[in-house]
Amino acid sequence: MAHIEIDAADVGRRIQRRREQIGKSRATVAGLCGHGESWLKKIERGERWVSLPELYRLGAVLEVRDLSELTGGGIPSMITARPTHPDLPTVRDAMMSVDAVTADREPADVTDLRRQLDDAWRTWHTSPTQRSDAADVLPGLIVDMRHAARVYDGTERRRALTLLSETYHLAQAYLAWQSSPELLWMSTDRALTAAEQADDMLALASAVWYYAHAVRAVGEGERATEMVVTMAEQIEPRLERFDGPDFVEHLAMWGTLYLCAALTVARAGDSGDAWRYWDRADSAARRLPDGYAHPWHMFGRANVDLYGVSIAVELNHPEEALRRAQDIRLSSIPSRERRARHLIELARGYHRDGDQLGTVNMLKQSYEVSPEVLRYNVIGRAMLRDLVRKGRASVRDDVERLAEETGVLVDV
Repeated sequence: MAHIEIDAADVGRRIQRRREQIGKSRATVAGLCGHGESWLKKIERGERWVSLPELYRLGAVLEVRDLSELTGGGIPSMITARPTHPDLPTVRDAMMSVDAVTADREPADVTDLRRQLDDAWRTWHTSPTQRSDAADVLPGLIVDMRHAARVYDGTERRRALTLLSETYHLAQAYLAWQSSPELLWMSTDRALTAAEQADDMLALASAVWYYAHAVRAVGEGERATEMVVTMAEQIEPRLERFDGPDFVEHLAMWGTLYLCAALTVARAGDSGDAWRYWDRADSAARRLPDGYAHPWHMFGRANVDLYGVSIAVELNHPEEALRRAQDIRLSSIPSRERRARHLIELARGYHRDGDQLGTVNMLKQSYEVSPEVLRYNVIGRAMLRDLVRKGRASVRDDVERLAEETGVLVDV
């Protein structure tokens, strides 16, 4: 297949033309995207590449339904609605309920709560239906953790607060990609508050890491980067104080913070800092025991390599992304959910390269690994919708089947 070149100057001209058509100033559009006016000025002049998440944001602000109006084609074109998991109301009720803090009953044992949460994370990473499984246990975990954090005191209360913060991380994972931003922000804020009250550095770092993801998603990339880098700098001096499991856990947290920074600046088109931050995460992975992966944020050798693929995709280097992907064995990725997302990233690389067969093959593999990942992944759904509308005859059968099974609604 011929490589499709995306001309940054052409995209910039199209964005400027559309902005002027609807009568919005550069400052207004940039502000609605969470950036300053200079950000959009560089895009419109072709001096800066705009990442796919930023294009979706611009498409919404500029009131376009088909992103090809801004790009001229070559990437997923349709702006798709985010799906909602059928059990979301139950999770919402648990998060908003006051029963957890008013109930007059004995709190659950903190050690038992730790075991339940560990089991929930293990299921998240091993089940093909991780969202449905998480929804089965999240309401009970949220209520029990909130109750324990209120009733206990001293050391047990701090332990309960740490677990409560981590429970909200699981809620964040469940809520991601769904059409419930208010709940996502609620879980993000509550996780950070619980971690602060627990006075636990690792819990706080984890909460900042998740908070940065939420901040990045609304266009505040610079702020997100500053948050995780600052947190990593606070952890680094502490590494010398630990050995054994404590050292490994702190090192993994330090590394995953830099992975977040690397991907964030890559989405802003900053190749130098992206790979500089990735190198720091890579150095952490090299110091970890062979085969190590953190039980819930999955930092380890495989995750660092996966981020390398994602960074190359974000920087619009599909050949580099596919080259890096060739050295990654799917079996080396300990999380089924992460494997499925990796295959969607590879699909993005093929799609950027104009290879429809490769794109569809990766999406099919992702669906086979975990149907729910593709069903709730906005970028994967956008590629499916785009291929149903524009795909060649050789891929249409597979694409239409996937679109139907994932609930992608297509306007032909």
